[in-house]
Amino acid sequence: MLPNMNAEDMEKLLAEYPELSAEALKAADEHAGIIVLISGRDEDGVTPFWAFMDILPSKYIGFRKAQATGESFFLDDYGDILITGKGKEPPEDVVQEMREEYGFDPDFEEKAVEMFKKLPANMLNEKKKALLEKIKNKKYEGDGE
Repeated sequence: MLPNMNAEDMEKLLAEYPELSAEALKAADEHAGIIVLISGRDEDGVTPFWAFMDILPSKYIGFRKAQATGESFFLDDYGDILITGKGKEPPEDVVQEMREEYGFDPDFEEKAVEMFKKLPANMLNEKKKALLEKIKNKKYEGDGE
């Protein structure tokens, strides 16, 4: 989680961009995902695990809120679990595989927030149009399209 950006702050930031409404994010679910690395404890409350997930754009804020509570939640309520393992951190070869196959970027959220802070709110300029078009048209490799 970003040190200066909690889920509520992120929700407020997104609210400044009507182009990223709940409906638009729901539509993006079919074409894009947000790859995240999370860590936690198994259902036993003791055994540490890590997991790479593909979070649905429409569920990202809810996912961040669930994380912030510190309470247990089901990962698959927010997207697909791509790979998981025991321990606090994934092996470096798995991290590299996630970078190569899915474009995993551990700094994605920070970069996205900074980018949106720099764009004028409520003004669909060319940079925002290009970004939104890229998000709408993103396809995963190998999905046949």
